Amino acid sequence: MDSPGVWVEPLTTLSSEGLAGPEWEQEIRLRAADVATLEAMLIDLGTRPGACVLDRAYEDRYLDGRDRPLLRARLAVRVRRCVSGDWLEIKGEGVCSAGVWQRPEWRQPGVLEWLGEVDELADGPVRQMLMRHLSAGVRLEELFVCAIQRQEVHLTADRIAVCLDHGVVRTAQRQYVLTEVELEQRGAARSALTAWAEQLTDRYGLLPAPHSKFRIGLSLLEQE
Repeated sequence: MDSPGVWVEPLTTLSSEGLAGPEWEQEIRLRAADVATLEAMLIDLGTRPGACVLDRAYEDRYLDGRDRPLLRARLAVRVRRCVSGDWLEIKGEGVCSAGVWQRPEWRQPGVLEWLGEVDELADGPVRQMLMRHLSAGVRLEELFVCAIQRQEVHLTADRIAVCLDHGVVRTAQRQYVLTEVELEQRGAARSALTAWAEQLTDRYGLLPAPHSKFRIGLSLLEQE
């Protein structure tokens, strides 16, 4: 199943406990110097044969219980709001191999009016995961917000998407401005993904982005 900005293997399994297994995303994260660099990349990549460019804006609200039970379980929970609809998502801890990040993800739609009470969620893979890690009656509260404007360039011949992100991660008292490039697998071999990352790094002076948006948000919270 494809979703805006996320590539996942078309595989969902059931665990021995009968819970829906995760989808998987694989990506390379890089940091651009400024918005002008992203704009130059958009002109370059967007005019290549077979390229398809999509504009996407989204806001992610990251959530946890008061005593941070989900963080202790190494899970990131967020509500993503975008034009195509609202999603509640859980991301597991990522593993990096040769610069490529892979992590599990659980998703379910339709949370526009949801206010954080897990018991009120419709049944689905996210609710099932939350019930495994939260006590009854626990209410989730907002940790921080990530607001992103994304130009997503699909390189169909190479089966890769290059996502050009600029926006802010903000807490109640602090914010971090980011200009980031994510290369996401859309069926390509890992070698093709890394080759594109090396090419763009050399051409545009990109740097590795060792921290996810979630980790950046946590760092801001620690500074308050």
